[in-house]
Amino acid sequence: MYDLTKDLGYDMPIRLENKYRYDFLGFDLEPGGEQGLLCGGIFALRTIKTGNASGNVLIDLIDYSNVNAFDTVIHGDCHFHLLNSDKLPQENEYKVAENIILNIVSNSTSTGFYLTLKNQKYGDLHSISSGDCKNIKPSQYKYLLFTQYHNNPINVSQVELSPIFRLQEDLVWNNDMYHDFRELHLANKSEIAGHKIEPSTPWEKVKELIDAKCREWKEKSEKKQEQLLSIVDLQTLYPFEE
Repeated sequence: MYDLTKDLGYDMPIRLENKYRYDFLGFDLEPGGEQGLLCGGIFALRTIKTGNASGNVLIDLIDYSNVNAFDTVIHGDCHFHLLNSDKLPQENEYKVAENIILNIVSNSTSTGFYLTLKNQKYGDLHSISSGDCKNIKPSQYKYLLFTQYHNNPINVSQVELSPIFRLQEDLVWNNDMYHDFRELHLANKSEIAGHKIEPSTPWEKVKELIDAKCREWKEKSEKKQEQLLSIVDLQTLYPFEE
């Protein structure tokens, strides 16, 4: 879980694997570039279809540009849930799949969007490393996806992602910036003239500037990945994935 964004940038399709059923969960997305409630973010839910961990669900936050329409058709087990966030609180829950329920909990100041995962097999690090989950009793787990505030508090955005998904959002952004500057490094001088670099600037100087930016964004990506892993390490139980 949380591994889809490791080297992912915008417009980089994720690789769809036959061992998973995919459910893509988006809020207020519209055609023509409207990025919706999460600024283009969608939740990718992978349900394991075979093996001892069959039925376990893995959750990641990716960008909508990371899903290729042709790939989803070829895969044959991809499902899209494009939801209207204004109507959901009236319904309290939405069934994503047999073992995945989106719960909506509202109070006077905010609305929380949670995923309830049923019949999940989780274990500690020892049981995960041994891969033995035959004797694990399936349980129900609940994840907070994000909170939507009714009135925008001071210095707080209207939508606040759960910390681990906020890190995934940041990681995709940092990865994308690194990939952009890496491509500039491989480009010729005329192709990078539009990046606020004077056409008369010597190539060696341009290369030096690009290399510095490459290093900067690579370090930022690595730091976000470390932060992501540190949060994962705080968990006491993990889903079996095989």
